[in-house]
Amino acid sequence: MTEHVRVSAEMTLEWRYSPGAAMARFRQALRAGRILATRCDGCGTRYLPPRPVCGDCGLALSAWVEVAEVGTVLACTVVHVPIVDGRTGLPREVPYAMALVRLDGADSTLNHFILGEGASDEGVSGEGLAIGSRVRARWREERTGSLDDLEGFEVVPADAPEVTPVVGSPHAGEGQRGNAVTRSHGRAATRLHGQAEPRFRGTTGRFAHDSTESRTAVHENEHRIRVSRTSSENEQQDRVSEPDCGRSPGLRPTDRSDATAPPDEPPLVAGLHLEFRYAAGRLGSRFLVALRDEGTLLGATCPDCGVVSCPPRPTCPRCGAGVTDLVPVGPEATLLAAVPRPGAPALGLVRPDGATTGMLHRLLGPPEAHVPGARLRLVLAETRTASILTIAGFAPTGPRS
Repeated sequence: MTEHVRVSAEMTLEWRYSPGAAMARFRQALRAGRILATRCDGCGTRYLPPRPVCGDCGLALSAWVEVAEVGTVLACTVVHVPIVDGRTGLPREVPYAMALVRLDGADSTLNHFILGEGASDEGVSGEGLAIGSRVRARWREERTGSLDDLEGFEVVPADAPEVTPVVGSPHAGEGQRGNAVTRSHGRAATRLHGQAEPRFRGTTGRFAHDSTESRTAVHENEHRIRVSRTSSENEQQDRVSEPDCGRSPGLRPTDRSDATAPPDEPPLVAGLHLEFRYAAGRLGSRFLVALRDEGTLLGATCPDCGVVSCPPRPTCPRCGAGVTDLVPVGPEATLLAAVPRPGAPALGLVRPDGATTGMLHRLLGPPEAHVPGARLRLVLAETRTASILTIAGFAPTGPRS
């Protein structure tokens, strides 16, 4: 009877990337316990997290404003299925609540965790977390200059005194329970109380309505956008002698010293830990068991065209016919291609003698020996298991064939 093998594997990925000019300044402010947004000089839109270019009118953004630590929930949910947390690379403990929060002083939203009581199914459907809830940011004691410096948001009780938003907030006092909610489209605001359900407009998560008042406000705002763009294009034409700083046509010049990231700003580091569990299948199980018990490689032979695939496949890679027969291949092999990896063994596409296809595995020996056509031999690990890692790698045996 064939032993059915189940395979378990783990993989940890890590990558680094530059935060960019806008996010670098945003991170510095978070480290200092402040929340900054970029503001468009053309339409007045305030972006949080900050963006270098306005998504509505295409102008470069150089103005910065500080927004409040309190805001309004625009959408919320409670998560019950464990998924990988991008901050840690590990599954986050469930259940937990998340929400789109628009802070007072901003036009766009942050997607973040909701903490404390009310962040539950009962809270979403009852007196806790709900659309329109007022929330307050909770800071971590030790901050590193990332969005994770905000541990999350806490729901402000309905009977708590209303927190005074920052001066000049376009959403001052919005979201109070039982009252009309005030939204803004650029500089023009509309009252939503007693009107039809809103629809999203544009890319910043703001609202527009079918009322005459709101349509007028939207048209006036779009007119300002067109005027701003036309003025910007005229200014750009007057500056034809200026050096190109990487701006797109029609964008207003940005204060480069204000937008340039500090030289000591570290890169962003993100990671992901993945776990795999799967059945090896009928042919795969026979292949892994032979590797463990006999230390031999097996290939699957196509009954129609004669192709021998290693590792074995249930269908022929050339003609698609079903495959049931396995034959020994190797242990000698030929290197088809190699990829060096700094600080780690090179990877090679290896074709065992007697096989038609190649398999990807580690290459042993000096890098200068890893050339296409080099002859290799199978090297087994000291401890054998029903796993492809029973193959320690392939070591060079001689010159190219």
